[in-house]
Amino acid sequence: MFNFFSNQTESNSVPVPDPVFATEKELLLHVIENEIDTFTKSKTYSKHALPEWKSQYSEKKDYVNRNAVWENDRDLILELAKTSDDKEILRAIYDNHRDGFLLRYISDRLYPELYLNVNLPDDLVDNYINSPFFPGEASCYGNYRLSSMLKVGFNSTLNTKIQKRIDKIDSEERKKKADKTKNKLKAFLITASATKSVLKGNSIDDVVEASITEDVDEEVLDYINKLVR
Repeated sequence: MFNFFSNQTESNSVPVPDPVFATEKELLLHVIENEIDTFTKSKTYSKHALPEWKSQYSEKKDYVNRNAVWENDRDLILELAKTSDDKEILRAIYDNHRDGFLLRYISDRLYPELYLNVNLPDDLVDNYINSPFFPGEASCYGNYRLSSMLKVGFNSTLNTKIQKRIDKIDSEERKKKADKTKNKLKAFLITASATKSVLKGNSIDDVVEASITEDVDEEVLDYINKLVR
């Protein structure tokens, strides 16, 4: 796609070559490394790119408008993350933008989908597999992201690693759910046992002292408070 990367900025058309960036790749790396925009859309690429460079990119359509992906730097980076086959470009996006962009109009993060690019170097795929979830990302979506990676077409070694990571997340989530259920049941049984003891004529104060001991942890106490509200 990016056959202009190594070409010098020589063109028979106007405007004359930009003296700041000798090649498109140089310009793209500059944009990727310096684009920190979240609220205002920077347009460094649009300002410096030659027309033939811009002509490589298809248009994108949102809910209202149709725009070229190069019109603002944020959208261009998102496009490159999905389509580029240049390892240096992909590594630059990973190093600078794997935490994504904060979009004001939806108050959420939109991540460059590098992990769905079949051209991503193996070591970066491995990093995505083993890294913590993105900031604010629920484990269920993290699992969905990993499941989506299985469909990309990475090699069998990477696919095996991805599946093992998915299985580990599933196991950890099940353990969390089991532990929470045990604490809920423990709180219920403590409450039921205490009630039964009081009904048998034992002192309420004595039953409370016997039930709420140092062995009862904070989470169980919270559940008991919810049960007796």
